[in-house]
Amino acid sequence: MKNVLTSTAMLSLSLFILSCEKPNDLTPDGGAMPTMAGYAATPNESTAAMQVDGRTPKQIPPFLTVTWKYVHTATVPLLKGLKLTSPFSIVDEHAGDISWGVGSNCYYAINTESMHFAIAGIQDVSKLTKEYLATLKFYTGGGANWAPAGSAFWTNYIPVGTVLAYKTPGGKYILVQVKSTDTLVLDIYHENALISY
Repeated sequence: MKNVLTSTAMLSLSLFILSCEKPNDLTPDGGAMPTMAGYAATPNESTAAMQVDGRTPKQIPPFLTVTWKYVHTATVPLLKGLKLTSPFSIVDEHAGDISWGVGSNCYYAINTESMHFAIAGIQDVSKLTKEYLATLKFYTGGGANWAPAGSAFWTNYIPVGTVLAYKTPGGKYILVQVKSTDTLVLDIYHENALISY
């Protein structure tokens, strides 16, 4: 009987410890696409409902049509939100345009609260164009998940250098580049100095 109880306790402990590691990699859209490769795929039924438009990413054009203006560096505390326009206030978790909190897995995520978002990947902000951004799939909910280095089953969608593109209700783009995830530090870029909703 002692061996049965010991075995049951060890099994329960193992399941508890490994509960954060899942064999299917979830994506910022809550798992509708099995891997990051799905972001470049043609939309299917499960992703089409979340999309703002049905365009797929293409290569970045070699010319610039938008000058991105660096406007602010923000440090976002865990379980807090951030306004992406001046004065770039740190607010309650779900009161900002984005928030740094629990994602769709056991780790943290940069969640969108009020805008459409797309993951542009690791990019040089100065080379991004509106034409390129228009080819990305923008989503209305969820977020970009973080995972620690060496995670067996989760993908880190926001490594340092990743650019997240946000589209305001007025059609303007705001770019957010991840500078650090140990403490979340973001550089914010606007199309121009004035963003109006």
